[in-house]
Amino acid sequence: AIDKVLRAEDYALILGMPGTGKTTAIAHIVRTLVARGKTVLLTAYTHTAVDNLLLKLKEVGVDFLRLGREECIHNEIKPYTIHYEKRGQGLMDKKIGTKEREKEKEKAKEKEKEKESEVVRTVAELEGILHRKQVLATTCLGITHDLFTKRRFDYCIVDEVSQCSQPSTHHFLLHIGANLSIFRQAS
Repeated sequence: AIDKVLRAEDYALILGMPGTGKTTAIAHIVRTLVARGKTVLLTAYTHTAVDNLLLKLKEVGVDFLRLGREECIHNEIKPYTIHYEKRGQGLMDKKIGTKEREKEKEKAKEKEKEKESEVVRTVAELEGILHRKQVLATTCLGITHDLFTKRRFDYCIVDEVSQCSQPSTHHFLLHIGANLSIFRQAS
């Protein structure tokens, strides 16, 4: 499936029964595209579907930016959002011993180093962040934001496309101007 997608000219479909590795295949496709310097828009109808795909990308070491309402985003994906801010871990409030507190502080510092937050204060800063990232992810409805009119992607991947309405799929294909679209049928 990965080879066929990478050789496709206009679009590719990935079909399969539940548990056959469609999401894992997409993660490897995205990793390959990023390694080739391509830009990718990832989308799905639900926040859960977007986040499941991003959890796989995180496993294979692909950096991305997740757009959407913070309260709808999986906790492990929140550090990859624009809304993410450096927040205190509340370590001093915990009733733990000194050694445990030091370990917790070390873990918090490591997490901070792993993913630096980008606090956005202006539209220009937001546009800058959107243009720096090779992989952006949002729901099908999130693509309607005006900021997407200023960004083009080499590839557009729609996970669980059968859940999307036809107008929403047409919208992002025309609006985004992707060269190749990859669709995965919901199982």
